[in-house]
Amino acid sequence: CFTRPDGVTVTASDAFAQSFSETVRQLKALGVTVWVLKQVPPQLIHVPSALAKAEYLGHDPEKLKRPLDSILERRRFIDDVFAKESGVFFIDPATTFCTPQSGCKIAAAAHSLYSDNSHLSGFGALWSNNMLNPFFAFLRRQEDQ
Repeated sequence: CFTRPDGVTVTASDAFAQSFSETVRQLKALGVTVWVLKQVPPQLIHVPSALAKAEYLGHDPEKLKRPLDSILERRRFIDDVFAKESGVFFIDPATTFCTPQSGCKIAAAAHSLYSDNSHLSGFGALWSNNMLNPFFAFLRRQEDQ
């Protein structure tokens, strides 16, 4: 629980929802176009270690993937908070990393996409950088105006 400046105690979830909404409101009042990069799909394993162990033991690293449904269920609250904000642009790494049929990638071209369970490796950041194209296209349009 958190205590707001007005003395009211709120849950962490309520504090996040209220703070996000207020941050967006203040940024929009300043004329800022708000972009939010959602969290990279978190894994339940330390990815580099699990990949190395799977390779060493001759196991299929594809079986280490976390299902997309599991990711979406975990972040349902956050997505519901985000959905309440109109005029905010979102970039969702899950669209780059995951498919409903095969789950969320943890490796590509024999390299780990993660440096742990929830942070991208240098390779993963470069591998997924196209997901930022909509943001950079927006910036280019702004420059052209």
